[in-house]
This record gives sequence, C-alpha cells and structure tokens, in this order.
Amino acid sequence: MPSPADTSAAKPAHELVAIMFSDIAGYTAIMGCDEQAGLNARNSHRELLRTILPRFNGRLLGDLGDGALSSFHSAIDAVNCARAFQAATGSDPQFKIRIGIHVGDCPHFVVT
Repeated sequence: MPSPADTSAAKPAHELVAIMFSDIAGYTAIMGCDEQAGLNARNSHRELLRTILPRFNGRLLGDLGDGALSSFHSAIDAVNCARAFQAATGSDPQFKIRIGIHVGDCPHFVVT
C-alpha cells in the first residue's frame, strides 16, 4: 500500500474526450436468419471502422461483439467520423450502423 509520500508519483489527471460507440442495428436478428451474413456484416463493420478512424484522429479502444468503442480528442472529429462511417455503409439494409457519441472528462493517471 502506497504511503502518502508515494501518492504524488501517480497524479490523477483529466482529459476532455469524445467517445463513440457504434454497432450493427438488428445484429441478433441477422445472426438468427443467416449466421454468415451476420459475421460478414461484423467483419465489414470492423474493417470499415479501422479504415475511417485514422482520417479523423480516432483511436479504437475495443471491439465488443458487433460493436466498437472509439475515442477522439475532438467532438468535431467524432461527429465527422460518424457521418463518414454511416455514408460509407451505403443503403444496404443488412448493414445499418447505429452510433452514439458522448463528450466529457475522462480520468487517467499520469506517472511522474
């Protein structure tokens, strides 16, 4: 257990970030009807996101089944990324993407 003198080495810091969550609308139903179509949609979602994120200074935090969590230093970048992502999916009824964006303080620890 760190003593009070040791706690100065790890100072909590906060950073304003934009978090974007995206997933495939109706993914469970798609998987129920055609598992291969569901897997193809999931793989397309991940590949498309990995292609688009760098254009908007985004960072993939993790894949969560059919969804993905990404972060940005700017809300404008997050919104522009979301718009580009949805535009890139086209009008395929099997591949509708839902996106949510939240902006707020995110704590992290800086070791000095």
